[in-house]
Amino acid sequence: NDSNVQFLDQDDDDDPDTELYLTQPFACGTAFAVSVLDSLMSATYFNDNILTLIRTLVTGGATPELEGLLAEENALRGGYSTPQTLANRDRCRVAQLALYDGPFADLG
Repeated sequence: NDSNVQFLDQDDDDDPDTELYLTQPFACGTAFAVSVLDSLMSATYFNDNILTLIRTLVTGGATPELEGLLAEENALRGGYSTPQTLANRDRCRVAQLALYDGPFADLG
């Protein structure tokens, strides 16, 4: 439930009437509400690329080919870079950045 996000961080004094997206746990990435997935699923009707975003959020970006390699216990070996593989790596990425360490440590 979106309203329960206020209980995730006991040190934070969130108002119960505060919208989910304005709370610290949501901004830090420690809370992910079902309503966000509902919104993304309904947006898929208008933009089929949203489905890729949902798949990345749920699976961490694993592809069926990667899952097959890992299921067969094959070692992942590096290969030669071709223009096609380099082009595949040049894409948008979804990542969760921690605010408590790394480049944002002094902001959190």
